[in-house]
Amino acid sequence: MRIFALACWAVASMVTITASAFAIEPSRGGRRRSSSFSMSHSREDIDGDDILAGLEPHYTSRSTLDWLRKMDDSYRLERGESLLDAITREGYEGFAASVVGIEGGGEDDPSLLRLASACALSDLPIASHDFLRDPTGEATFNYGNVAFLRGFGYRWGEFVITPSRECVATDEDANERQMLLDAVRSRGITEDDGGRYDNLVRVRKDGRRILLRDVNLWNVYDDVRLGGAKDGDDRASAVTRAGIERGEIVPIGQAVWIRTVEYLD
Repeated sequence: MRIFALACWAVASMVTITASAFAIEPSRGGRRRSSSFSMSHSREDIDGDDILAGLEPHYTSRSTLDWLRKMDDSYRLERGESLLDAITREGYEGFAASVVGIEGGGEDDPSLLRLASACALSDLPIASHDFLRDPTGEATFNYGNVAFLRGFGYRWGEFVITPSRECVATDEDANERQMLLDAVRSRGITEDDGGRYDNLVRVRKDGRRILLRDVNLWNVYDDVRLGGAKDGDDRASAVTRAGIERGEIVPIGQAVWIRTVEYLD
């Protein structure tokens, strides 16, 4: 029993260290890619199900899994690829490979658990807000991965009740942000800019400014309204796209992953 307990402690410690290594650590005046992973890992170093077991429960809760499914279905519709494929391609390759081995258990879909694990511990900051909980429709954060929360200085419990407008400090930045979100929300699906934006100034909880580059922003739709489009049915996708363009299917939120972060203060 003692040996088993020590083994469990070692696994938990490994996962905790790994999560910390993926986090954005603020550096004064320095420009850095969102990844700060500096240790050498191979696929064999990290077992997929150990990663899953080490995640904080909110990253694999039923409500989070349901929302991640919506994020993924919507990303497929707007970008033509899965969210998991995108973040494993753009993020730290060694960790991405280990996520493939996640099998999970119980009633949860292994592919959804792989997505949840990859999103939670990706070195790419990932976050989203919804328009559903506030009576006025104001956007409120409802998801932030480890990298995003540490980079912006929040804990999960406070973050998921925070209006997303609090990520800007000045009226000018607030207006720029709202115009961008409104444009993406109302445009439906377009190939004009690919949903990528540069040089967006945001602030941490402590007020320090952050410059975001290569920000990938997309709308999140209710997966019930997406119908067969979420399963790759071309005809269903065409019908869904037409419904979005006509304004019959509207976003219930928006999500983002960020490639590069520069701390200005």
